[in-house]
Amino acid sequence: MGKVVSFSDKKELDVLNGKVVTLPKSGVDYLFLCKQFLTIDDYEEVLCCILDQEYYNEAELQIQEIVKSYFSFVSNY
Repeated sequence: MGKVVSFSDKKELDVLNGKVVTLPKSGVDYLFLCKQFLTIDDYEEVLCCILDQEYYNEAELQIQEIVKSYFSFVSNY
């Protein structure tokens, strides 16, 4: 991601693939962002990897990194 910009309403924005997005503040926000930018197959794989360690172990490195980012938002995991 590029440079973070703060506006008076305290929303943090960034540009991702040429689109301005609000930076996620929770795992749910992060998944909504993933859904916007991933193919349906990749998005479904991310969801399966979140729920199942075997899926995660067999996933491509890029999918594993997305899942790791998701878990960075989950404080009690």
